[in-house]
Amino acid sequence: MNFLAGTIVDCERNEALELDEEIEKIAQEIGWDNVLKEAYLTLASYKVMGLWYAAASIIGWAAEDGLKMPIPEKEIIARMYWCLAKYENLGMTGVADGENLVWSTTCSLAKISYTSDWQPMEDPEIQKMVESFG
Repeated sequence: MNFLAGTIVDCERNEALELDEEIEKIAQEIGWDNVLKEAYLTLASYKVMGLWYAAASIIGWAAEDGLKMPIPEKEIIARMYWCLAKYENLGMTGVADGENLVWSTTCSLAKISYTSDWQPMEDPEIQKMVESFG
């Protein structure tokens, strides 16, 4: 989580830096798979809970762009819902609502409509994964 955490913090501290642009530069250097794996690992760590919204955003941008995920889509969905259960709205409110980010990313990953009735936390496979995360 070294490069990702540092980049997120730098972008939070410096208004001239845009996270999506900085992540794009990093992805050009090390590849999207490495960026996405790092974002996923960030979502798995309580130590960097304050970075969960940014990490989920990175995954969301990639999913929206149709990039292939290096981690199974349902596992990513389960991890994001696990994060929501541990950290309300991923620490955000208003327009930057964490629940909306997670649902939008879920829709992109699962290739479903934003208005879908699917309830990820009622999906047995996702429930089992969320429970395994502890």
